[in-house]
Amino acid sequence: MLDAWQKIPGIKVKRIALAKPMPMTTLALGTDRALSVCAAKNGDAWLATLSNPFNPFDEQKLEELVRAALTDAEFMPQVMVTDLNEQLATSKLALRVAANYGLSLAEVQHEEALMSAQIITASTLIERAVLCTLTTGGEGFDGNEWGGEYYRLGKAGLERLGYFLPVSLPGGSYADAEPYRMMLSYLWTTFGNVKIDQFFYESVDRGVFMDVWELLKHPEQNLQTTSFGRLMDAVLALLTNTLVVDKPGQAAKKLVTLARKGNPEVHTLPFEVGKKGDQFVVDTRPIIGKLVEKMAFGGDKADMAMAFVKTVAKINLEMVKHLSHTHKLPVVLAGEFFKVELIREFTIHHCRKLGVEVIWNETVGGENAVALGQIGKQILNSNN
Repeated sequence: MLDAWQKIPGIKVKRIALAKPMPMTTLALGTDRALSVCAAKNGDAWLATLSNPFNPFDEQKLEELVRAALTDAEFMPQVMVTDLNEQLATSKLALRVAANYGLSLAEVQHEEALMSAQIITASTLIERAVLCTLTTGGEGFDGNEWGGEYYRLGKAGLERLGYFLPVSLPGGSYADAEPYRMMLSYLWTTFGNVKIDQFFYESVDRGVFMDVWELLKHPEQNLQTTSFGRLMDAVLALLTNTLVVDKPGQAAKKLVTLARKGNPEVHTLPFEVGKKGDQFVVDTRPIIGKLVEKMAFGGDKADMAMAFVKTVAKINLEMVKHLSHTHKLPVVLAGEFFKVELIREFTIHHCRKLGVEVIWNETVGGENAVALGQIGKQILNSNN
């Protein structure tokens, strides 16, 4: 397997020792965001990604990797694993291959894959932990977009016990390049049908803003999102009038760059943690409300960005406390936003003051590790 994949131009392959052997020979295809294909047999996994991580997803390379795996006599997959979202190119290919070759098919939720990647690459298999996951988002089991999630790992496996307050995702994927959509969504969620003139900018046709505003009046027509990346989009648009970006994730980078210019001693922003059934919900409306208030009084935007980043770390700490109860469970960080040093280091600092171990593996922290995590979720499932 390793030799076959290494012969494909533009592909690099990494062999990874799994914390627990894989019960069945498995091939996982990741998602469309980054090329990530993983093959697992017994106690080893081989993760194939693009040699240049900045290159876009390559569907042709994906198909080459799958063909090589299917024709390797020493591998012979029994199970195909893909994302929960069946509209992805990776999912469509997995469905087709599973049907053609008579393989079992398993679907893994995006955020759970990223958590699982961290768990199975630890020095020993983690059996109990609190998990904080901050991502741009993936399809959840309810059909909406997830991405600001808090889980507990225990005898019952992974349990989703907390998340960011869901808000409307007006226009769906159009919001990827248009952060103003999420800004308007959070303003609507925070203040209701109150158009705050300073945020209806002249640089974008007012009619476009009004069209989105009308969408927000009908939440039943919009997907809902708990994505942390969407919240960062909203905050950047709010603070800097950045209404359009070239690609997903760019807004987050701009916001963190701005935060680095702020005062690290600035106070955090208010937020609340409530409950819905047996799950905790992080109410982000006070954050937006306070930012709008500070802007009205001419607050320093870099300081506000720093306050937001510090607040995220404080939210993580509060959720760790809620999900740990009286136990000091280790904390696993997952998702691409923990690759952001400010967010990660503030979170680790708080957790260590609480006296808990923090687990974070930089090499499997981003989208290129989703396929490995899909393998990992199968291992966790076999424990239950």
